[in-house]
Amino acid sequence: MENIIKLKKEKSSWNKGVYGEEYLKHFKNNKIWHTGLTKKEHPSLLIISQKQSKENNPMWRGDDVSYISLHNWIRRHKSKPELCEDCKEEEPYDLANISGEYKRDINDYKWVCRRCHMKGDGRMNNLKKGGTYNFGSKNGQAKLNEEQVREIKLLLLKKIFHKEIAKKFNVEKNTIGNINVGKTWSHVKIDQKEVYNGI
Repeated sequence: MENIIKLKKEKSSWNKGVYGEEYLKHFKNNKIWHTGLTKKEHPSLLIISQKQSKENNPMWRGDDVSYISLHNWIRRHKSKPELCEDCKEEEPYDLANISGEYKRDINDYKWVCRRCHMKGDGRMNNLKKGGTYNFGSKNGQAKLNEEQVREIKLLLLKKIFHKEIAKKFNVEKNTIGNINVGKTWSHVKIDQKEVYNGI
């Protein structure tokens, strides 16, 4: 046992004391075996990919997935056409859900341009004559109301984690982050003294 410990102490890591250009040179000269190879060029890569895909992947969540993760999955699996699937004029930029159920089904989504996307989900109808969006709960896409946002801001002042707040109000963590930095719902104001009054 003592000999093993002594051997481990004597054997140092290859990158100990190696910095800068010498460190980068090591990786240039010792590339990973599959660098530059595609799945078609090397069958074993395809086999590895298939074994770790979908249900075989320990991180697979099926239909119990967040809005952003679902859209990213659709983007990877649904080919993007040259033109918007609605107007057939503009280059598609967004993925729009057709049924409104947000299922993990590529046929339930379509590639559309930003204008057609806004028409389809009602955002265009929510624009005022002056060209600005309706604020707060008056916006048809709002998932929160002013009272909920006020409560969220109080929780943020109490240093509650964004993840916990998002779970409580059934929204994405990014939504809480945007509220925290004033990117959204900036018109909802609270008095910080209320926090110390137990509100």
